Amino acid sequence: MSNDNLDQLIGRLHELFGTEDESPAQQRLMAELARHTHATGSDEQLDPRPLDTLEEMLDEFEGEHPQVSAVLGQVITSLKNMGI
Repeated sequence: MSNDNLDQLIGRLHELFGTEDESPAQQRLMAELARHTHATGSDEQLDPRPLDTLEEMLDEFEGEHPQVSAVLGQVITSLKNMGI
């Protein structure tokens, strides 16, 4: 999966959270994703170990936010397929 597809998945997470007030867990998720990914063409250094944190967060979201969990699962799979 390309970085563009990953960017689309992260955009989908933003859409799923919509206009509701973000919980601390949601804020943490989006901050973690920002630390582990970057916009296409950016020279920003990435955190070298994103999967452990993101997989833990996936467990946290599964019960309360099933759609978010599904998209986050796709993000994790994408990162694994990219060799991250």
